Amino acid sequence: MDEMDHQPATAPTSAEIDKVSQNGDVVFEAGEPGQQRRILVSSAILTMASTAFAALLGPHFREGQQLGTSQSPVTIPLPEDDPDAMLDLFRLLHLVAVPSLLAADDSKRMQSFAVAADKWCCIDALRLQAQGMLLAAVGQLGTDVTPLGLHMAQLATTAYLFNHQQCFAGLVKRMVLGVAGSYLDIWRQIDEQTLPAQFYCKKAIATA
Repeated sequence: MDEMDHQPATAPTSAEIDKVSQNGDVVFEAGEPGQQRRILVSSAILTMASTAFAALLGPHFREGQQLGTSQSPVTIPLPEDDPDAMLDLFRLLHLVAVPSLLAADDSKRMQSFAVAADKWCCIDALRLQAQGMLLAAVGQLGTDVTPLGLHMAQLATTAYLFNHQQCFAGLVKRMVLGVAGSYLDIWRQIDEQTLPAQFYCKKAIATA
């Protein structure tokens, strides 16, 4: 990660900020201009939870050298990151409840959250929360998973990123036994190509 990739920008007004930490000293601008979320967080919490944030906010990067205070937080743009996923990530790292995420009924949101957690080295810090979400999601599947190929692939991606072997193996088994048709159709729809292409191609060959 190059220090020039995340140059501090002008701080937004307080009305535009999602205040995850009321006494935060960093505002992350997640997402592209026009679709951004400005999220106020505590650098102390992030650096304890993640080696990636510890590096970004440490003395070897410009952002770390220019950290602000709760009265005048520094702003750091993250244009390549999903704004909603980063808000979920920051909330859980700050022990703020996210009932709509923990309800585990939105597999695409869970997958985006997992991708953000993996990118920012937060897998270990959020493993228990992720385990709860995955177990809840698996429990909601029901007996007929025939039309749930994309949903289950997103859950499998989440389990894979969080290294939850039991959930991943169970989801893959149910996909193989219960989801009809080629996995390539799922591969074309899924946003994150985290699982290797061979995962989808084997089913395509088997059903050809």
